[in-house]
Amino acid sequence: MKSIKSNLKWAAKIISFLILLQSCTVYHKYAGSVDEAVASNDKVWLETSPEDYPNTFLKLVRIDDEIYGVAKKKSSASKELRTQIVDSSYEGKYNLIKLNDEDLKDIRLKNKGASTALSVGIPVVLVGVAVWIFAENFDPL
Repeated sequence: MKSIKSNLKWAAKIISFLILLQSCTVYHKYAGSVDEAVASNDKVWLETSPEDYPNTFLKLVRIDDEIYGVAKKKSSASKELRTQIVDSSYEGKYNLIKLNDEDLKDIRLKNKGASTALSVGIPVVLVGVAVWIFAENFDPL
């Protein structure tokens, strides 16, 4: 009975860790261009100036030769750049934040391969380890 409780505690910890990994995003080490970020239509990490903290956006869009970041309403980017919000109901639920082209210092694109490996590969390995530990300690009677 005691080993079952111990196994259940480990299983709960592993499941919690797996849930946390699902929201992780990995970005490329190298800086990308604005055009690459707009074309990727994916998450972007960008630094607007050296003294500011980097912000993450769901995507960058170009409208009439102006660059805008799309962010969730309660995200840190929306809070930090609230004075630059031009549309608070973009696509029904996002903020559209105007970004100055010359202020964009460092743009990092989402690394799809590493993000997938992190959110799928590691959980598969952890579940395999959990099953192995449970099978080693399982006593049918």
